[in-house]
Amino acid sequence: MLAEFGNVPEYERPVILVESFLRFTQENDPSFEQTIEEFPLMVEIVVIGEVPLDNDPVPVPFIACLMPFLDELDMSAEPPQPGLHAVPPAKP
Repeated sequence: MLAEFGNVPEYERPVILVESFLRFTQENDPSFEQTIEEFPLMVEIVVIGEVPLDNDPVPVPFIACLMPFLDELDMSAEPPQPGLHAVPPAKP
């Protein structure tokens, strides 16, 4: 996914590395860590796998998730309870 959008500026891509997302939010909102503690960000896992990295014979694990746009979050709703979210059954 990153290679497909490699020519697009990082913060304009439809995909972002977790490290980049966290760095951006912490730089732009010093209260982000406190907010995420109070209102955990729930994501939907869509892919789990491994990819080769350069010439390394050991593949690197990865997880791809869908994250809601911040303007789609209902900040007046009860915060989700981590670990209590029901996992939908696997599709046949």
